[in-house]
Amino acid sequence: MVQQMESKRQLDLRELHLEEIPLSWVSTNCAIIVMHGIGNQMPLETLDQFGRGLITEYAKQFPGEMSIHHCVITKDSTSTEPWFDNVIRLKKKNSEHYIDIYEYYWANYTEDKATWTDISLWLNGVVKGAENFYEDQKLLGKRFKDQSIFFDQAGNFKPFKYRFFIGVVSKIFIVLNLLITVILKMVSYLPIIGEFAASLLQSFVKRSLNKFVNVLGDISVYNVVDPKSKMYSVRRQIMDGAVKSIKFLIEKTSNGKRAYPSVLVAGHSLGTQISFDAINKLNMLLNQGLIDGYDNEGRCTRDGSDVGISKISDQLKGYITFGSPLDKIVFFLREKTPPEQILRQQLLEAYHCFKQLKWSANKIEAEYLQLEMCLKRYLDDIPWRNYYDDKDYVSGRLDYYGALVNINCHFNAKSVFSFTHSDYWNECLMYRDIIINF
Repeated sequence: MVQQMESKRQLDLRELHLEEIPLSWVSTNCAIIVMHGIGNQMPLETLDQFGRGLITEYAKQFPGEMSIHHCVITKDSTSTEPWFDNVIRLKKKNSEHYIDIYEYYWANYTEDKATWTDISLWLNGVVKGAENFYEDQKLLGKRFKDQSIFFDQAGNFKPFKYRFFIGVVSKIFIVLNLLITVILKMVSYLPIIGEFAASLLQSFVKRSLNKFVNVLGDISVYNVVDPKSKMYSVRRQIMDGAVKSIKFLIEKTSNGKRAYPSVLVAGHSLGTQISFDAINKLNMLLNQGLIDGYDNEGRCTRDGSDVGISKISDQLKGYITFGSPLDKIVFFLREKTPPEQILRQQLLEAYHCFKQLKWSANKIEAEYLQLEMCLKRYLDDIPWRNYYDDKDYVSGRLDYYGALVNINCHFNAKSVFSFTHSDYWNECLMYRDIIINF
């Protein structure tokens, strides 16, 4: 399985000649669920951005034939207070089939949950882990030919740059806090207006820092792995909501058949980590036979009512990531185990297994300590396309996972210091590539 999984392809979005490839309309009803990343996101914003990109490309191919509709989909209809999803439906003239675009909005879970101190403590924990597992980091990156700033073209680790980076990161909050304190103190010494000016400045700094803390808080809250942490329940809320959202689309029926014979999952930025974790959880639910319409081996149990669907990956047809930090999360934020914790190491690797290669450097010398895993990987054959850009310092080519296609967007960034993390939403070629391949 691991050997098969190691196949990865590298493509250049600008060299695929996508404009020359005609687009086809869907041959069955399709649902796409999009998960946003970090930032001050508002509800329906992700739906708007992804929906505009997709409909624009279809409209170029089928001028005058496309229409978009607002649909309200009821969820938890058995509840006394049912939940409704706003959905954008894309339709084409003379076709009975449509595309429904959903969003999974999670920003409300993390808002104001992490304080400046919480983030500082979390960051120091990350740095400590990076130092303690230095050799593991080095071997991991070399094994998978990591192309981050910590490795050269030949795949050799750059220890000075690595140690310098984690040294700076660990001090960033201390320096910022000291700098703000000094500036406020100096302003307060101004004649006559000093205290008033310091008060106004403090109010402005507090508002600005609150936005900054909420953005960093998204990362720190979701990447808490200690169940004893006060943030862990928030992480669980976010992930459980993502799992339910995808599971709803898979299980939803209409007239005894699946409402969506084709389901795609898409994520931007931190939303790629959330969607990745959700797909992992879906694999576990499949193993337990807890997804309606499938048995515990991922096979369809609907006796021919769903033509063309024999296994789960015939319905969950694709995974799309753009601006993804998944490799950086593996490198810095994965849950690490000391060499002696051989059983725990194996359990963690089995639990998080969707398209995952072997991350641990620990060798199991004693045969009697080799666990026989009960979890089967039923979702590894789902096509995965990852879009990244060289000047998006959050994302990158994904090397720590197998059986995916990495696509370099090569955005036309004019400045050396350009940051292209949000440019994917407006990239017409990316949407065109998604339509052609999914």
